[in-house]
Amino acid sequence: MNNIQFITHENQRFDYVEGAEMALRGGCKWVQLRMKDATDNKFLSIGRKVAALCRSYNAKIGRASCRE
Repeated sequence: MNNIQFITHENQRFDYVEGAEMALRGGCKWVQLRMKDATDNKFLSIGRKVAALCRSYNAKIGRASCRE
């Protein structure tokens, strides 16, 4: 799954971090953090958690702007 990218999202069942972790556990090696409506502080807070997960799974993280 090296060429498959997981783009984060949240829903009623999973938040951004949980979704990213499930994708990483499934073998995904490329995660994009996308949080269109997040404040800068929330984006940075969650981004740090997702980045740490990516490092632990030896995966790449891409960042999308929190506002487009």
